Amino acid sequence: MTEWPGGFVETLSNKQICTLRDLFEFRIKRINWDFDQILVDSEVPVKEKFYIDTGINYRDKKIDQWLALSHWAEKDGYMSFEEAKEIEAPIWEDPEVISLAKPIREMQTYSQKAAERGVIQTIVTTRVSKLREVTFQSLEKGQFKQDLRRL
Repeated sequence: MTEWPGGFVETLSNKQICTLRDLFEFRIKRINWDFDQILVDSEVPVKEKFYIDTGINYRDKKIDQWLALSHWAEKDGYMSFEEAKEIEAPIWEDPEVISLAKPIREMQTYSQKAAERGVIQTIVTTRVSKLREVTFQSLEKGQFKQDLRRL
């Protein structure tokens, strides 16, 4: 049996512990993955491009909502939300930027092992519909090709 990180297991309910064990042992036969920050580290190239375009450095902050950079830029007094949105939104739509997102290796490894064991995997995302194509382009370019189907 694998050891859990110290202190982590104490924060979980029994149901959460059982779910993690079932995932670890591939007993759950269908998994729905999110794209951003689960399969790929998409916020890194987005924050970098926003910095290049604006000079505003949010590279050390964790994106926690849609258009977070725009919300922060307004809150910090750099520009209005609308001005920042005009810069940030197209970055999320840019295939060249999103294709720079690195796969999260641990998730890639788990996904490949799950696929080998017959686990059905679906990628779901809260990305707005106009980002659908750039999401698929990124997945097709990246390491999550094993059974990619457009739904």
